[in-house]
Amino acid sequence: MTLAKSGKGPFSVVYHMGRKSGRTYRTPVLASYVGETIIIPLSYGENVDWLRNILAQGGCEIVRKNKRVAAANPVVIDSEISFAVLPEKRRKLFERFKMDRFLRMHVIENR
Repeated sequence: MTLAKSGKGPFSVVYHMGRKSGRTYRTPVLASYVGETIIIPLSYGENVDWLRNILAQGGCEIVRKNKRVAAANPVVIDSEISFAVLPEKRRKLFERFKMDRFLRMHVIENR
C-alpha cells in the first residue's frame, strides 16, 4: 500500500465501497492502463471482496501517481481478451505468472 500510495512503481489504489457495510476500502492493485481501458489481473481469483464490491457497485475510483479516475462497466475477462490489448512487456509478465482472469473497466472521468 505504501508503494502504491507514493505514486512510484506500477501499483494503483482501488477505492471501493463495501457491499454490506457501505464503508470505503482501499486495495493496492497492479493496474494496466490502455487508453481509456483499465485491466487488473485477478491474482487471488474472483472470490475476493474488492472485486465483488466493484462488480456490485458497477465501478470504483482508482488512484495512480496521485491522479484519481472514476472507472465503470467492470467485467471479468479471460487472458485471451486481455493479452490482445495489453502492452507486450505487461502481457509477458502475466503470462509468466499464468494469470488467466482479469478485471476490465473503462475510465469515465478524470479528477
